Amino acid sequence: MMKKIIIILVAVVTVGFSVSIISDISEFPLFPKYPDEVNIELRYVKDPTELKKIKDDRKRRLAAGLSPYDCECKYKKSIMFIPIDKAEVIFYDTTLSINGDDITMVKKGYQYDTTLELQLNNKFLYINGEATEMEVAPFKTEGTIFIPIKYISDAFEYNFFYTPSSQTITFDYFDADIYIWNSEYEYVEGSVKYPGSLRYAVMQHTLEARGFDEISASSTADFQKIMNQLDDLKSFNSRVFIYSLYRTDGYKIPYDGLSYIESSIENVPGFSYDEKRKNIDDIPVIVKDFDDFRNEWYSEQIYALGESALFGNKEQEIYRFTQIGSFSNPFTIRIEINDDKTGILYFKQCDGPISVQAGNMIENKTKTLSSDEVEKLQDMIKKYRFWGIPKEDKIMGLDGFDWIIEGVTNGKYHIVTRWVPYYNDAVCKLGELFIELYGDESLDYYKEYAPNTD
Repeated sequence: MMKKIIIILVAVVTVGFSVSIISDISEFPLFPKYPDEVNIELRYVKDPTELKKIKDDRKRRLAAGLSPYDCECKYKKSIMFIPIDKAEVIFYDTTLSINGDDITMVKKGYQYDTTLELQLNNKFLYINGEATEMEVAPFKTEGTIFIPIKYISDAFEYNFFYTPSSQTITFDYFDADIYIWNSEYEYVEGSVKYPGSLRYAVMQHTLEARGFDEISASSTADFQKIMNQLDDLKSFNSRVFIYSLYRTDGYKIPYDGLSYIESSIENVPGFSYDEKRKNIDDIPVIVKDFDDFRNEWYSEQIYALGESALFGNKEQEIYRFTQIGSFSNPFTIRIEINDDKTGILYFKQCDGPISVQAGNMIENKTKTLSSDEVEKLQDMIKKYRFWGIPKEDKIMGLDGFDWIIEGVTNGKYHIVTRWVPYYNDAVCKLGELFIELYGDESLDYYKEYAPNTD
C-alpha cells in the first residue's frame, strides 16, 4: 500500500503561534516512509474562493476514481522533489519559464523581486545571480520536471517544516517584517509613559536574521509612515511578521505602546500577523549544558542579572544560585570563598523576567559571610553530594520557576537545574540555604509552590 502524507492548511493565523523552522537542508527530518503522493495546502492562502477551488478539485478527482492527492513526489538523498508545475501553486505571485534545460522562476516581492535560475541535472541554483550548490539537481522523467522543493522554498524565503507526529508538511510566508524598538532608556512625562521614543522599520521578509544596524538604517519615528507602507502591501498577501526588539539594559517598549501598534496592524482589513520578541544584544554563553532553548534562556536572564560564566574559572571556589520565575522577579545569589575561608555574597535582582518590557536590574547588594557561614555552605554541598546531582530531571512546566545551582572549584564545574523542586530535594535544600545566607525572608515564597514528595 502506498504511504501518503497530507500537507495541512491553516487559513487563519493565531497570534503568537510559533514553529521550529528548518533552515538547513541537512536538518530536515526524514519521513518514516517516503510518501509518493502529497496534498499541497498553504498557511498563507486566505482567499475563500481559492480554498473552495482546491477542495472542489479534490472532490472531483475522488468522484472520478482518481487519486485525491494533488501531486506525486519523488526523492533523492532523502530530499523531496515535486513536479515543477506545482511551484506556481505554492509560490504565489511567481512566474515560471522553461527553455530547454533552463528553468527561471521570478517571485514578485514587496520591495524587490527574487529570481531563481536552475538547469536540469545541474546542482547549482542561482539566486539573483549568486550561485549556491545544492545536494541534488532538478531532473526530468516521463516528460515531467521535478524540483527539490526545500531548496526552492528557502530561496523564496518560505518557511517549510515537517511535523513527524502527524506527518504534516507546512509552507508559510510573510510579505514584510515590521521592527519596533525603543531608542531611549526611558520616556516619561510626569507619571505617564509615552511611546514617543519608539522607532519603526518595515522591510521585505527574510528568513535570515538581520543585524540591528541594517534595521535602524531604515527606521522612522512616525508610526503613520508605517501605516502608509502597509497600504502598499495590500496588493500582496498582506501577512507581516512583527519583531519587538529590546536590549538587556533599558530600551524597553511600554506595554501600551506595543499594544497600540499590534492592534493598529490587526485592524487593517485583510491583514494578519505573527510576532517574535528578540534581544538585540550579543548575549555571551553563560550556560551551555542543556538544550539550545534552555541554554539561551538561562544565559540571557543571568546576563541581565549582571553575571558572567563560571565554567571557565580556574582560580576560585564559587557557587551561584539563580531563580527564574514566570511571574516573579528573577534573582541570583553568588558566593565567592576567600583564602581565609570567609566569603562574599552578591545578590542581584531584576524587575521581571528579561523581555521587551522588563528585565532591568533593580537590586545589587554585597554581604560578607563569616567562616562559619562558609563552612555551613561547604558542609551542605558535601551532604547533598552536589557534584554528583544529575544536572536535570524530566519534570517541566509552563509556570512556576526554575532553580539553577552552579559550582566551580579547582577548575571543576557543575550545574543543576530543577523546575519547582520538591521541598526535600537536594536542589531545594541547597537553594534554601543560599536564601538563608542572604537573609531576606521575602524570598521564601517558593515554599508555597515547592511540592512534598508524598
